[in-house]
Amino acid sequence: MEKEESVLRDTLIELYWEKGMSLNEIANELNTYQMVIFRAMEKHKIRRRTIKKSTKLKWKHRKKLWKRDERGRFEKKYVDDFFLKKNL
Repeated sequence: MEKEESVLRDTLIELYWEKGMSLNEIANELNTYQMVIFRAMEKHKIRRRTIKKSTKLKWKHRKKLWKRDERGRFEKKYVDDFFLKKNL
């Protein structure tokens, strides 16, 4: 059981910190609820991102998904993958 928890902890760290996924994205990936992921992170004492880092990361992903028009401004057209919540 200790080995399983170690694997879970390593998986959470990889998905959250290294891949930059949100708790909701991790929950979808692991086919569970966001609250389960939140509690597992608390149990394993995995630090959460600050609001500033989280917002910055969200906009970084969003910028990749928005298309620029001929003037270089962002158009408000999201790529389908954003709505399907696939890994970026």
